[in-house]
Amino acid sequence: MADFLSFTVIGVAVGAIYAIAASGLVVTYATSGIFNFAHGAVGMFAAFLYWQFRWDWNFPAPLAIFLVIFVFCPIFGALLERFVMRGLQNTMEITKLVVPIALLLLLTGSASWIWGDPIPETLRRFFGPDKKITIGDTFISWHHIIVLIVAVLMAAGLYVVLYKMRIGVNMRAVVDNPELTQLNGGRPVLAASFSWMIGTALAGLAGVLIGSLQNAAINNLALTLLIVDAYAAAIFGKLRSLTLTFVGAIVVGLSISYWNWLSDTGQKWTWLSGFRISIPVVLLVIVLILLPHERLRGAVVSRFKERFSVPTIPKAALWAGVLVLFFAAAVPIAQRKPEALLSTGLAFGIIALSLVLLTGYGGELNLAPLTFAGIGAVVAYQFEVNITKGHINESLSIWGLLLAAAVCALVGAIIALPALRLRGLYQGLVTFGFAIFVTNMVFKQRRTLHFNLPWYGDGEDFEINIFTGGGLFVPRPNWFGIDFRISNSNYMVFLAVVFALIGLGLVALRRSTYGRRLAAMKDSPAASATLGMSLVKMKLSVFALSSAIAGVGGVLYAAQQGASDENSWVITASLPLVLLTVVAGVGYVSGAFAGGILTGVFFVMLGDVFLKLSVDYSAFEWLFTDVVKDFFIFVGPAFAAISLATSPAGFLNDMFDNYRPLTSRRGLPLLSAWVVFQGLFYLWRITDGIGTWTFMLVSLGVALLLPAIAQVIRPDLYIDAKTLKQRREELPLELVGVDRPITAQDVKQADAALQLPVGVSDNDGRS
Repeated sequence: MADFLSFTVIGVAVGAIYAIAASGLVVTYATSGIFNFAHGAVGMFAAFLYWQFRWDWNFPAPLAIFLVIFVFCPIFGALLERFVMRGLQNTMEITKLVVPIALLLLLTGSASWIWGDPIPETLRRFFGPDKKITIGDTFISWHHIIVLIVAVLMAAGLYVVLYKMRIGVNMRAVVDNPELTQLNGGRPVLAASFSWMIGTALAGLAGVLIGSLQNAAINNLALTLLIVDAYAAAIFGKLRSLTLTFVGAIVVGLSISYWNWLSDTGQKWTWLSGFRISIPVVLLVIVLILLPHERLRGAVVSRFKERFSVPTIPKAALWAGVLVLFFAAAVPIAQRKPEALLSTGLAFGIIALSLVLLTGYGGELNLAPLTFAGIGAVVAYQFEVNITKGHINESLSIWGLLLAAAVCALVGAIIALPALRLRGLYQGLVTFGFAIFVTNMVFKQRRTLHFNLPWYGDGEDFEINIFTGGGLFVPRPNWFGIDFRISNSNYMVFLAVVFALIGLGLVALRRSTYGRRLAAMKDSPAASATLGMSLVKMKLSVFALSSAIAGVGGVLYAAQQGASDENSWVITASLPLVLLTVVAGVGYVSGAFAGGILTGVFFVMLGDVFLKLSVDYSAFEWLFTDVVKDFFIFVGPAFAAISLATSPAGFLNDMFDNYRPLTSRRGLPLLSAWVVFQGLFYLWRITDGIGTWTFMLVSLGVALLLPAIAQVIRPDLYIDAKTLKQRREELPLELVGVDRPITAQDVKQADAALQLPVGVSDNDGRS
């Protein structure tokens, strides 16, 4: 009985912290419609900052708490709402999710950059671990009591703010109808800013409280994911009700505590500890499945800021050929490391193609493409091992690749079942929870499972090895008479061909009847259902096909790496790929390519460049390594994604607009000059005049700056014909011949102004 009471108190205390964190989520979502995925990262950063004030600078605890919770967090929340979240109105759900994910990566990366990871100390409990009260045979620490008191006071304070104060009424009114609120004297902007100030303060408070409960060095990622457990409580309250949110938080806290009490995680069954970590996400998925059906949008077709054009099949085929030729041309000049990085980027790009189909074309969400890719790699590995009776096959068979695609398609269809009744945020949370569950329950289980199957033969057991040796060794293919196992260059070109073929297939699919149905379902599910479209079949099919593509990419990525461990497939590895693909343009095949290259190549390449600079200029080593290099690696991708608030369609959309004038008849000379320059530069590299990294950086820089150079040389290229005609007509007559050439129309205007009779010739013989 004493144990039951002790674990109940612990569970209620942990649940109270989850309630504090979840309440902050509810407040921000209710007023802005944005689910702050970075909520846990804000709490983590606040906990680190509290450690800095309290233990490194020796501030008194009350002052440290005041500076973190009542100064830093509200100011950060107000700035966040003003400069990031406000620009996300009328954007796709994936954009509203990706920008907070970028903020999550920014905060976790900044914490590693500033403090290191982990901080080799703990956040001590309030009044120390020895301050306790006794109830019978049960001891309750003062820290747990303070947590409960703070949770109750926070709930009472939120009730007063939301229901007894004008600003709270304004906040609740904004949820229902911001336009009507403004007409009645409300201030929606002020309400949104105030809600984000409250939300970030609650996240910071939860981070400090839960960090103090840990008996180990505080780790930025672990602490972030601990607060992520509060997501289940927020969803239990339907992101609206604070009362239900508190109930859900207590349920989550008690479930974890009772599981710790009833299970012996020290046994050989490692899945027990994995399940304990997964309890919140299991509850999250259950709550999501049991939520009432979302009504289909039917009043109007959804109008988003993101609009993606679809290329014609001949144009897509042309660019697919250019892509393959580009990587074929890279073979003579690429060194071993650039080849490996480019191959990794291409494999990531193939996985990202699954997002183009699912999210860019169909409007459905998947935050865990690398989880499906990992499942594909595991399946291919098991196939290659078992067909050779425990000895891995020397080369990847086509059947292993097809089996991986089929299994991933089946898993994707199963995951789509709860998503059939969910859209947007809830759908993304299902895939997020699935990724955490698979990581804890599958990828981290270093075990060998034996099955006695009669049809397997020779009386041997069928074995399933899940990272038993710490990694999966998937071989490269040996197809079409070409051995891709020996030559890294051949495998790089092979990956380029696979990417080009799948990308071309996606463009053809988008332009087909099936693709038009996908676009219709994305714009208006209600209208699609009214016209007789089966949304169930469409969602199941697009999830299955998308997962199959991710599985193929996962197998090829594992073959490129040679050996991959469970950390290659975790949710924290998926999020940067999702983020950078959306930053590039999730509606374009080229967006998947750019996302893969950015994930696998660009930031690693920048790190190498800064490392070389630190060697060449040793006096500035501290600047190039400790400051610039680490900064770009940790927070560079996050800053790129936050730019979505101002350019939600991705940077490729802007690049296409800038390059389009160069493909016109007037712009072809400049484009041809650039091609000639790039060809000569390529010859210089082949003759070893410059290094590979220099060639790549200069080529990339010139390509990116080409539109800006063209605007300086030929500004008229970036003026449409109508505007150019209008400007010509508005140009003063005395500037004709100076600012632009003289036209026949100018001659007529001059004759009329000089009142010359028609038919009279001038000195040049003109009549």
